[in-house]
Amino acid sequence: MIEEQWLKYNTEELGACPLCQCRQSAVLFNSLVDMMIPKSSDKWTLNKCTECGVAYLSPRPNKE
Repeated sequence: MIEEQWLKYNTEELGACPLCQCRQSAVLFNSLVDMMIPKSSDKWTLNKCTECGVAYLSPRPNKE
């Protein structure tokens, strides 16, 4: 249960590319599973910025 709550409380949603601040992106991969958290049902999305091409997670782990 602790692992399942990790994504809910320790992540941040990005509204723009972390590099160029462009607000448009395309999904590269959807429903990625974090193999470092056993028994987690959390899924991740890898986005690609349409302006600069950088790939980034959103939501992503926050700085804490």
